[in-house]
Amino acid sequence: MYIEKQTSKYASVGYFDNELIHNWVRRKPPHQRRFYWLLAKQFQSFTIKPLSEVNLEDIQAFVSAQTLQKIPPRQIAKNLAVIKSLMTFGYQTGCLPMNISPMEWQQLKLVKLAIKKQKQYKIRLPLTLSVWFLSAAIPLSILNQFQPSQRVFNLVRSWNTPAIPSANEVYGQSEYLKNPNIKAFLDTISQAEGTSGPDGYRTIFAGETFSDYSKHPDEVKCAYSNGQRLCSSAAGKYQFLKPTFDRLQKKLNLPDFSPQSQDLAAIELIREEGALEDIKAGKIKEALEKVSAIWVHIEGAGYGQPEHSFEKLEGIYQKHRQKYE
Repeated sequence: MYIEKQTSKYASVGYFDNELIHNWVRRKPPHQRRFYWLLAKQFQSFTIKPLSEVNLEDIQAFVSAQTLQKIPPRQIAKNLAVIKSLMTFGYQTGCLPMNISPMEWQQLKLVKLAIKKQKQYKIRLPLTLSVWFLSAAIPLSILNQFQPSQRVFNLVRSWNTPAIPSANEVYGQSEYLKNPNIKAFLDTISQAEGTSGPDGYRTIFAGETFSDYSKHPDEVKCAYSNGQRLCSSAAGKYQFLKPTFDRLQKKLNLPDFSPQSQDLAAIELIREEGALEDIKAGKIKEALEKVSAIWVHIEGAGYGQPEHSFEKLEGIYQKHRQKYE
């Protein structure tokens, strides 16, 4: 069972954390799942460690980094609640140890409220006076636990200026594109997303197209599906949302939104979900289950849009696979 595997692998990262996130996202309302998944991925990229090892200092560094990015306090509070939900779900299901107690979560809230109060009055203070203001707003016994250590500064610095692999390292991944199983799987995802035609790489949500491959087009388009009006910035053969591609572009040092960059970004998404080895081994249903939280038209995605069954997608995969025999 999943819980037994995860419990015995507290120190592992990658597949087990991604499966935990996948199961957690599926329990959220369909209209919120994309936001929850994106924020969990952002948090993973920030901490660069297994969720089982995340502690109070990591959470505080995440909040501090968002404050430095001038994210509104209300949004920071919402993001913090999402991370708390994920960590609590992991603990309740036996997948994560309780590294952060309820009291510590409350202390985080107090610090956040002090920052919010400071912003409400639009105080323009030197750093030393800002520290004094926070000290006056929060009991010393609590504030002492949040003195920024060098590790916190390093975490914030590494998040704002992430380590970028060299071009040779990134394009070494193009070897994956020579694997017939992976090529067929990418074609299957494209067909499920409705972008399998000759214009797939330059398709925007709702069927329109773009011509500039230098960057993600970042055009929000709207369409009706199942009687609901949906708007999205999804673009390209794999219908990347702008925030998703931005994260992958920084991670992989991709130069543009060209077909090759789109392929490499899609492969990295699949790898993050622990599905790449399944595809190479021909375990297509298992791979589809793992990536259903990413692509909305796969069975079990739960985003309120039409979904293709695993059986149908496996049949589509086999047809594409024959092309690469």
